[in-house]
Amino acid sequence: MMDYLRVKIGTRDTKVLTRADVIAAQKANAHRTRFANYIPQMFVVLCEHASDLGWLKDNPAKGVRALKTPEDCKRMHLPWPDWAVEKFRQEANDLCCLIFEIGVGSVQRPGDWVGLRWGAMMAIL
Repeated sequence: MMDYLRVKIGTRDTKVLTRADVIAAQKANAHRTRFANYIPQMFVVLCEHASDLGWLKDNPAKGVRALKTPEDCKRMHLPWPDWAVEKFRQEANDLCCLIFEIGVGSVQRPGDWVGLRWGAMMAIL
């Protein structure tokens, strides 16, 4: 995301950034809804920082509504079939297997794994 923003707006003056610019960037990526909706979120954070630095008075990205995911693009979460789990376990290196087993054993989201203490991981495994 940051690479995208750096390429698209890296040299622009933040003082001329408008809400219409943020919405245009979002709409230009509407074919990938999740990414498109992440653009205003990142702009909110960046514009808050610009405001802290005195570069902006208002945050033009605040309140930009998320695009709705088209029905034909929505996919139900499908768990891995048993054969795929076994194939991964057989072919993955030790570190990948450790990470995989923490995920399977803890039923935690990957972002939550970093907060696990070693003792808790040993209890899971």
